[in-house]
Amino acid sequence: MSKAIGNAVRRPARFRRAIHRPRLLPGASGVCAVASALFGFFYYTLYWRYRGLFNEDGRYLDTHDLVVHHAQAAMLALPAGGFALLAIVWFAAHLRRARTKNP
Repeated sequence: MSKAIGNAVRRPARFRRAIHRPRLLPGASGVCAVASALFGFFYYTLYWRYRGLFNEDGRYLDTHDLVVHHAQAAMLALPAGGFALLAIVWFAAHLRRARTKNP
């Protein structure tokens, strides 16, 4: 039983070392920022331009391009905002860690 407890105690140290890699947080922050920009672009092209033109069923037919746009595309704002929030939090954590290492 003591071996199982010893392994459980040592495991978090390995994970802590993996998290303290110097380029992990800025890289993850950059990936989240790019994903946020991508979802934001989709939100703009699929919903924002047509937001006042939807009928009572939540659809709009663009007769020029023959494309039906749906009001449900507004849900693309959720991942855009979520990825933006993650990017900001992880970049702030990186800055905080960089300041504590280099006083």
